[in-house]
Amino acid sequence: MLTACLTGGIATGKSLFVSLLAGGDASIEVFDCDAAVHQLFAEPAWAGAVAAAFGPGVLAADGTIDRARLRPLVFGDDAARRRLEGLLHPEVRRRCRAARAAAAASGRVRLFLIEVPLLYETGFDVDRDYEIVLASSPSTQRARLHHHRGLDDRVVDQILAAQWPILEKVRRAHLVVWNEGSIPCLKRQVSCLKRHPWLSP
Repeated sequence: MLTACLTGGIATGKSLFVSLLAGGDASIEVFDCDAAVHQLFAEPAWAGAVAAAFGPGVLAADGTIDRARLRPLVFGDDAARRRLEGLLHPEVRRRCRAARAAAAASGRVRLFLIEVPLLYETGFDVDRDYEIVLASSPSTQRARLHHHRGLDDRVVDQILAAQWPILEKVRRAHLVVWNEGSIPCLKRQVSCLKRHPWLSP
């Protein structure tokens, strides 16, 4: 079983890429680190730990973490962001390793794909064979964050400042997918990637 990490900047289209690559293919299993964090935010013990570190104001009415309230606290403060990462990331990695071991033991998975936005920023220490970067220009990232997520300039600046420059990620990757154009263009690149020898049985 091959293991690959997919990373890239925010709003570069990672989720769409994953759906195009893995959708309908039972031999590809995906572990989404962001989804794992969402799950932790919804679990009472972990939501309580985050609230203890950042105050009860980050809790929604149902007791889960309200990401919109938490975001300005951590993206505007490097120390706070590192504190949150130190709290959550070890558990995300533990769950990722457990899922990877289960996938390998199943005998049906040929590719275990880890979607990890902060692969390089956090030194994600899970063994892998390949690193894939999905890239877009900063101007396209900004436009997508404005139009699709409704974030203002200050929040966008904070988020982008917390991530490595996209070209530095491109420099480190084994494989790069440039998602600057249309969805059909991305689909064609995914089709080429599926025929690449790295993904061959």
